[in-house]
Amino acid sequence: AQNVHASLPELLLEVTTPLKTQAQAARLLANLAFQPPNKVVLTEAGAVEALQATLERTVAIVEQTSTFESVPTTHVLVEAAAALGNLSSGRSLRERCADASCPVPRVLSQLVNKRAWAADGDATFNAAAAEATRALSSLSASRNAHPALIVSNTPVALLELVDKTAAAGGGVIGAANARVCLECGADATD
Repeated sequence: AQNVHASLPELLLEVTTPLKTQAQAARLLANLAFQPPNKVVLTEAGAVEALQATLERTVAIVEQTSTFESVPTTHVLVEAAAALGNLSSGRSLRERCADASCPVPRVLSQLVNKRAWAADGDATFNAAAAEATRALSSLSASRNAHPALIVSNTPVALLELVDKTAAAGGGVIGAANARVCLECGADATD
């Protein structure tokens, strides 16, 4: 089982890996990261860096080609954000994000900010934004991660999405965004 923990990040870091394979690898990481004992092992195996790099690379593909509607591209975004969401509920990633220079909140906030890529109501994009928001919300549960969230401009970046989801009836995205904004916003003004 240890080899799986190490081989999945390696697969994601290989830039020639097809998008469909990247999405499947990220999904497997998300499933593994759901179990608490795996969170530390995956974090130590480089899963966070691999998922971050995968999200950044996929965002760049979308920006360069304007192909957000590509099914493999959107699946990579959803699955990688879900994996970071599952890892962010663990102590290992929260401790790593105690450093204000932690790039994870920046990458997740960027994904939420890119909401304009897709038409309103796009189910796949909403799933990617929901997963990124869930990860940010989990990180915000640790007060030590607040500096990284504030530096990445997460509370401000999510305010527009809070307004939009509240107008549409709220839901998980609105509740999680509100939590991040309130908790980190209070720290930003202290």
